[in-house]
Amino acid sequence: MATKITPTIQLSSENGDFIEIPTIFTVANGQYFNYILNYNVPYGFGMNSISVGIFGIADQLYNYNGYATQDLKTNSFPYAIKTTFTLDIPILKSSTTIYSSGGSFAIFGRGFGKLINETKVRIDFSDGYGYVDYPITSLGNVLMFDNVPPINASYVSVYAIKKSVYSAVNSFPVTFSNKPAPTPTPTNPTPTPKDPTTCIPNCNNNGKCINSICVCQSPWYGPSCSSKIVIIPVPPSYPDPVTGTNITESGSLITTSIEIIGVRELDATMNVVQTFNISKWYFTDLSKISTNPKYFYSTQLDNRSTLLNVSIEYFKNSDNITFADEQLFIPESTIKFSMNMSSYQFKDQTNLIQILMRSSIQTDKSDVCSSSGVGVVDKSVQWIKLNVGDNSLYGRFLSKGVVDNRVRNIQNIIIEDDEDQTKQIRSAVVGMTVGAYGDYISLDPDFSNLIDVGETDTSDFICSSSKKLSNGAIAGIVVGVVVFVSIGVALVILFLKKKKFRLQQLKMEKRMREINKGL
Repeated sequence: MATKITPTIQLSSENGDFIEIPTIFTVANGQYFNYILNYNVPYGFGMNSISVGIFGIADQLYNYNGYATQDLKTNSFPYAIKTTFTLDIPILKSSTTIYSSGGSFAIFGRGFGKLINETKVRIDFSDGYGYVDYPITSLGNVLMFDNVPPINASYVSVYAIKKSVYSAVNSFPVTFSNKPAPTPTPTNPTPTPKDPTTCIPNCNNNGKCINSICVCQSPWYGPSCSSKIVIIPVPPSYPDPVTGTNITESGSLITTSIEIIGVRELDATMNVVQTFNISKWYFTDLSKISTNPKYFYSTQLDNRSTLLNVSIEYFKNSDNITFADEQLFIPESTIKFSMNMSSYQFKDQTNLIQILMRSSIQTDKSDVCSSSGVGVVDKSVQWIKLNVGDNSLYGRFLSKGVVDNRVRNIQNIIIEDDEDQTKQIRSAVVGMTVGAYGDYISLDPDFSNLIDVGETDTSDFICSSSKKLSNGAIAGIVVGVVVFVSIGVALVILFLKKKKFRLQQLKMEKRMREINKGL
């Protein structure tokens, strides 16, 4: 056989899938030529057995031959590889970039389970302490790690344990970064301006306009820095990813609510292809292993292997976080949602996936106005603000997400809400929309309760009769009163004229009778 000819091994699964793998020549020994190959077959390939074939064999005269699986079996050669497939063995495959400055990173793999307390992860940071248990903040095909300390090593070693079954140890490189890990700060950081424009209404002189966004100075917050943060109590945990709070303000009760209500697949023209209404969630309280109260929820989409993981975190103190390569200021008493969805089988690669969130605010006060506001940049919702009276629920939606370990633009869309909008209730549904992806998507909206001090950022007022009316309503009333008065005056004048005419007519008739008598 010619040494420059390399045979090909063909592996076939039970469902007809096959893989062709070139071999590598190692050594010749007389008439024998040795070849080897080293290959990791895809996850789930050949669940029970893998059939083997070999092709591209040639002698020194370049006479070619090959053996299909049946040929190998007929000639008593090994022709199959016995395999065993299980979902109980965790597998670590790859990771996002792990920076020496710490922060957050993710590990991709399989077999991690559905419940966050099923799986433990141990990491050796090469700091002399060996392997330590490290808390997981997300699960599915992705393990998410937050608040990682600075790493003084070129790699970290990781393994997972699921129900006493150990994964193989995998090492992931550490990328040096001289950027310090984010630290808390009492005021908003000022990002580097890229394209400064005028903000409306000029941030009320309580902040700076940067990239068409008001960056407020503490204690001001909101889209135009006209509001202040309302400190709310720690939200209780619920069996579903729903959060909110009750606030007593001037004798009235203000109630807010934020929840995940479903997932939809859309086609390229934004028509709904499939809807997943989620009814069952797995809940884990992570507050004991987190610096803030934190609740974790996981669910599996109907008839899919796709997992949607949601964590809800209440920030006791203001902080800076990094998400999608952006540094974000999180004010005190903010509620942040972190959403992660594992791989999804799209019906078409031009389709999109959309996660739906509903937020609402209401009051028991009857003498009140409600209103709403939406900030849109490049056709994507940046923020929503729902008001009842001077109280508001402010939601911030980023137009970027982490998709398959890369930062990608996403589109946030206002969805028509079936719930009634009244003078006491305001609600909105936002659809966070992402194009087709491979391994995972990660999104990060947050919500704050505010009290309006300056001019409002909202419009579309619905008011009670005793509250202020819109300019249109006032103009209509003024016009109506003027018309009514004009009509009244005209009727009075007409009545007086008719009365005078009748009196003159009676006098004339009396005069004619007197003349007739004289004749």
